[in-house]
Amino acid sequence: MNAPTTLSTDRILLRPWEDRDYAPFCAMSSDPRVYAFLPRFPDKSACDAFVDKLRANFSRRGWGFWALENKESGEFMGMAGMHEPGPEFGVGRPCVEIGWRLAPAFWGKGFAFEAAREVMRFAFTELRLEELVSFTAVGNKRSYVLMQRLGMELEKEFDLLLFPPGDPNRASYLYRLTRQQWLDRNGQVRIRAKPREPSFPQN
Repeated sequence: MNAPTTLSTDRILLRPWEDRDYAPFCAMSSDPRVYAFLPRFPDKSACDAFVDKLRANFSRRGWGFWALENKESGEFMGMAGMHEPGPEFGVGRPCVEIGWRLAPAFWGKGFAFEAAREVMRFAFTELRLEELVSFTAVGNKRSYVLMQRLGMELEKEFDLLLFPPGDPNRASYLYRLTRQQWLDRNGQVRIRAKPREPSFPQN
């Protein structure tokens, strides 16, 4: 077991989960805008069990998905962090995924970018990971545009096996950023003035 890590940005405290986080996390997760591109929890017990798993993983490693707290108001904002997706995800290789999930009240204000950028810094400078990946449904433009802003590049399209065949969210994009690419940018992320649509080579 490793001591849990706390991270901080100008506006966000990325901290270990606490008992008080269960209710706002489950309330956030029951919002149709939040689960539009995510597997939906069938009930509160399943949502609570998900947080239990996050906390257990965090306690074991000292990092994982952090709870996000607004420094100014103390409000629970959502989560951001990393995990290792198993074969049930369908990525096709061992990897560490960076991800985020915020309550709609905090959308469009740069909070997800701010939190993800700090997680990325921790991953590459403290953990010294060789790469990070991120994935989302092809219809979730808000998410993959953020991946692009973080400097990640499209690797492939794949079927996210958490969704059954025929589900529109099964078709997903996998983005990737290596530690060397991040170092080459000296931690500076290029923000594109106009988001680009993912494109693949023609056969």
